[in-house]
Amino acid sequence: MKNWGVKQWMTFTSVSAFASVISFFQIDSYWSDQNNFNGVFGWLGIGIVFGVLAIAGLYKAYKAQKD
Repeated sequence: MKNWGVKQWMTFTSVSAFASVISFFQIDSYWSDQNNFNGVFGWLGIGIVFGVLAIAGLYKAYKAQKD
């Protein structure tokens, strides 16, 4: 991961952001309500983790562009 270029970091960022949005969409779904999977140890937590990964990937892409 250290030698990734801008294209690889932007792909990582896009996939992470997409996964984050999808997990946020799953909050309060029927399955989540039935299985108590809405909180921090459920879809909310998964969305936050992937959101932070997307922000970190965007930062790394910006840094790779500068080099």
